Amino acid sequence: TSKFKHTTTMPLVSYSCSAPAPGILALKILAKVQDTSVEFAENAETPSLKVVTTNPVTGTSTTATSVSWVECTKSLSQLVPSLSLWEGASVESWVESAVSSILPVIGSSSDDSGKSAVEEFISKLEKHLSESKNTYVTGTFSAADVCLTVWLAQAMAKCGLTDPGEGVSKWSASVLKSLKTYDETSIAPLLAVVGNAESVEASGELTDNPLVKKLQEFGLEFDVYSHAACMTAEELVTNVALPSEKETHTKNLFFKDKKHGLFLVTHATSSTFNTKQLGSLLKLEGKVNLRLADAATLDKHLAVKPGCVGPLCIVNDESKEVKLVLDKALTDGTYEYVHSHPLRNDASVKVKPAALMEYLNKAGIEPVVVDFSSGSEADKGGKAPANRPPESKGKEKQPKQQQQKQANQNKKT
Repeated sequence: TSKFKHTTTMPLVSYSCSAPAPGILALKILAKVQDTSVEFAENAETPSLKVVTTNPVTGTSTTATSVSWVECTKSLSQLVPSLSLWEGASVESWVESAVSSILPVIGSSSDDSGKSAVEEFISKLEKHLSESKNTYVTGTFSAADVCLTVWLAQAMAKCGLTDPGEGVSKWSASVLKSLKTYDETSIAPLLAVVGNAESVEASGELTDNPLVKKLQEFGLEFDVYSHAACMTAEELVTNVALPSEKETHTKNLFFKDKKHGLFLVTHATSSTFNTKQLGSLLKLEGKVNLRLADAATLDKHLAVKPGCVGPLCIVNDESKEVKLVLDKALTDGTYEYVHSHPLRNDASVKVKPAALMEYLNKAGIEPVVVDFSSGSEADKGGKAPANRPPESKGKEKQPKQQQQKQANQNKKT
């Protein structure tokens, strides 16, 4: 029997990009968001991206080259197609607009050059964000958000601008805070340019939000941002896209059981949840009859309305009658950030798993952490009887009929 032995160490695809600084920073962030290795060089006068694809069998290679800001950005945005960072004509349109209006400014040797162009671009963007009411420029997180926030902050710093307007300030602070996890050294100064992110995102009514105040009281690191109102987790996933697969919204269900009490179940939107298996996962003894609680019960114990529930509201349970059940995926590093509502469904709080657990600990809450993935096989077994074809009942009775017939024959003999 012959065996293949893979000996080559060369990658099938390699990427190298050269472009002028500081514009190249946005391209570097795009690569990091997609967790893809790209060799960058900042000594070029014009941008270019070289993609070398090597045949692992023959050793031959082909090279594709992009030679403009827009083309380089487009190619780097499609390293991981499933992320859809370059989806729709509007993404390219906004990047083209930034390339023509903003990049000449940050590449200029004069600090005052292009100030009016930057102000005009900010005005255009402010109007768009105000009219569209989108969380992100094109509706969902895209390469346009990465490039526009980075390049605009760089241009503002260059021109000495400090107030981009409420809409642009909130949007850019929100995006840059998400991008800071990929390059804190480079992004932190840009956040300072667009405004204090904490005060920008926690402005207005959110400043007085009880849960926001509680997070501040506990001295925890967090972000809070506004978005379109979403009644369900499904709406959140669709309308409030997150910049990375390492971040998640939460789905929250409030159950009651006459014997076992009240349970607030919080799990990642991607986790599989089966109510029938919850009793066994929680090791509840005896008869289990978990049912979704009504709005009155929810308000009485957690002081929150349907569609606005999140794990943070457990602090409202002064009588300690509600048991918080947390998805293990929200605590074990599966996700770098967890997003949940602060008693209202037009805003979300973003925290690291460790900060979430510290919040609960300081509030005197001991959650039950459940691995919902461990119940996947049990779920299948639990559903089988309900899915069994009706005719199978006849097949189950057949052996008894045959046994009775045989018994009758035996009596006769």
